[in-house]
Amino acid sequence: SIEDTMKKYAPPSENNTEQYIRYITSATGLDRNTKMGSLSKEQLDVFVSTIRRVEGWKEGKEIPVS
Repeated sequence: SIEDTMKKYAPPSENNTEQYIRYITSATGLDRNTKMGSLSKEQLDVFVSTIRRVEGWKEGKEIPVS
């Protein structure tokens, strides 16, 4: 579920997990008990972009290591 996923990857020992879950469910319109495997591509895209916003993700360049 969304809740279980967030508790695993954004644990309360490192995050305000409950707030994170509320933010994701608000942004996606999904219930916290929604199974990740049931998400459509569009829903998964919103889920991922929401996490990126929360985490401050910015697109960068990949630099090959020789």
